[in-house]
Formats: sequence, structure tokens, C-alpha cells
Amino acid sequence: MTTISIFNGKERDKRYAILLWHDVETGRDTTARLDETDAATLRDALTAWLDAPRMEARKTPTVVAERDGIRLLTTSSGEWGVADDESPSWLSCEAEARCEFRYATGTVSCESCARFIERGDACVDDDGIYTCADETACSAACAAKESK
Repeated sequence: MTTISIFNGKERDKRYAILLWHDVETGRDTTARLDETDAATLRDALTAWLDAPRMEARKTPTVVAERDGIRLLTTSSGEWGVADDESPSWLSCEAEARCEFRYATGTVSCESCARFIERGDACVDDDGIYTCADETACSAACAAKESK
């Protein structure tokens, strides 16, 4: 295990950071002094390394739903996005992506079967919960979902 500490410093009006690595197993300490350019380079390298699996997963998203050329996407890393002919907009969670998809397509999501349906083909109760007006199609979609 390694412990990393960062300390701020200033010398002759120039900021710098001192990094201290402490290897718990060996008891060895290592230090490095970084100016702002070195710190930015380290930040960029660590960010690229941390983001690599997520960025790779974005190359092959799964289409969850599609309507009028707009796609609701998910990736193997758990990200969600909405795309048209442009690059996808990646959102922080599934709920935000589904909301963005509904807004972009003018649809609502049935609370029973989870299908995206036109607003005019939906019933809405006093609490604002949408369900399919066509109960037969809704029941069939629920049964298909349960059989998976």
C-alpha cells in the first residue's frame, strides 16, 4: 500500500507542489517537486489512465431504444447516453438519459411495461404516472419482459 500526500509551496512568486509517496511495506519515502506544468501533465496522464476503460466502452454502446433516429444508449461501464446523428451526449445516470430521450422524442414511458409511447397513446393518472392506453399491448410487453 502506498500513501500519497501533496503539499503546496511557493518560491519567488512561483507555485509548486511537493508530492510525498510513502510505501507502507518497505517504509521507503519518495518525494517530487512539481511546477504547474508538471502538475498539469501528471493530472492529464492520470485522468487519461482512469478514463481509458470508460472511453473504450463508449466506442461500442448498446442501443436500448430508438425512435425517429434518436437512440438511448448504455455502455458496458454503466454509462447512459442519448444520440442522434451527432456524437452521443453522455449523462450521469440512467434516469437522466431516459428523461432526455423522452424529451427529444416527445414520448412518455409506461410505468407498467416501460415502453416509450406517444403522449397521445398514454393515460396519465392524478399523480402524473403514465400507462399505455392500449392495455393489450401493455400486457403483451410485460409478458415478453417477464419471459426473458
